[in-house]
Amino acid sequence: MNKKSGFWKIFFAIVCLCVASVFALIESGKTPLFVTNYKNNFKRNISGICAYLGIELPIETQLYLDDMSEPEQKPQMTPASEDEQKKDDAAEYEEDIVQPKEGDADFTVKETAKMQKNLPTAFAAAENTRFANYGNLIVSANETEYSIYKSDTKQLSSEKIQMQEPILKVSDDYVLISETGGKKISLYKGKKLMFSAETEGNILTADLSKKGDVIAVTQKEYYKGQIVVFNKRGKKIFVWDSGSYSILDASISKNRKVAISLLSTDEGASSIIQIFDVKGREICKTDEFSNTVFFDSAFYGENLLLLSESKCISITEKGKIKWEYDFDERKIKKSVLFANGNRAILFDNDGIGEIVVLKANGKAYAPIKTENMPDTININSRYVAYNNGRNAVLTNYSGKRVLVAECSSDIKQIYITASDKVFCVYGTSIQEKTLKKPPKVKEVKEIEEKEGT
Repeated sequence: MNKKSGFWKIFFAIVCLCVASVFALIESGKTPLFVTNYKNNFKRNISGICAYLGIELPIETQLYLDDMSEPEQKPQMTPASEDEQKKDDAAEYEEDIVQPKEGDADFTVKETAKMQKNLPTAFAAAENTRFANYGNLIVSANETEYSIYKSDTKQLSSEKIQMQEPILKVSDDYVLISETGGKKISLYKGKKLMFSAETEGNILTADLSKKGDVIAVTQKEYYKGQIVVFNKRGKKIFVWDSGSYSILDASISKNRKVAISLLSTDEGASSIIQIFDVKGREICKTDEFSNTVFFDSAFYGENLLLLSESKCISITEKGKIKWEYDFDERKIKKSVLFANGNRAILFDNDGIGEIVVLKANGKAYAPIKTENMPDTININSRYVAYNNGRNAVLTNYSGKRVLVAECSSDIKQIYITASDKVFCVYGTSIQEKTLKKPPKVKEVKEIEEKEGT
């Protein structure tokens, strides 16, 4: 027993000595060849087994197994002299200050530009393209292309189309593109084409419901106009011809009520509103609204919102007036309607720009006065956006919370994308701008005084 015990003690001591020697060699930066060979053979075996069994390894693991190179030797830690240490410290300091080498200037400029955020995205046909909010996205249409963008201008999809002066409408999940003076209609759900169809007569205007029903006002020979309704599969479900009055506009509700605004010229210019169901049954026909031409109609629920040059009103499907908002001789310049029935109206009040938010229940907010006459406005459930020259402006309905961003180009169209961001359309580019509170009068004076000195 004593001999066996002595043997195992000697064997254990030899193993420990070997392990310590290998560890010392590895730490010295000189990995023994047999260790490298063993490691590489182990990698080959694992790769072979996985390949045989058809196991797909993560890319990082596969790259490790494929690496058969010898490990780099660790540098010898020889203490440097004091002079050498000072030279190394100086060199390290110089490396921190990156100096562009000759021929690298363009590369440096490009890298700097790439790092800059919120730059305009080139879009050659931007000015002649129609855009619209689509949930958290932006959709666009021109004569040759229908596209979907993220609010930061990244294009998500694009489809070639052929549309003459396209009309772009959005309602919930659906996007309508139709051509003014042409006959083509296309309905999309996101990037999916639901149907394409052609009308008999040229299209004057078109709209759609939240369920994807499409209504179009078209010309028709020997008549004053025609109304045609397609369901979301492209099947005609309603057609109505007008023999007595010209058709100004038409809309369709979620429950398929069809409202038509007619122009009567028997005594001056007046409007008559007729409402049908899609089976052709007349629900109501109003009396003439004297000296009032309702050129824009839209359903909010089952109530109808009507806009003219002099007033905005809401009527029930039975034709009863719910409320009326008179413009008091102010000239309407633009109007934008949001999905919740709230409307932003831009007025020219003796040369002063005024934006009034009119809620679906008839409540009107105090006018938001603008410094310059805006070229474009937009509205969502909480905010109004407009341009003040080359400045993008975002405000709440009351006009008390104002955010501003200066743009580098003239703003042709503007769309709200967040509580502090807008999507701007320029002549040949698009851009999402982040807006901030403008400096107070005191801060502006201090800045001007500093610049003056």
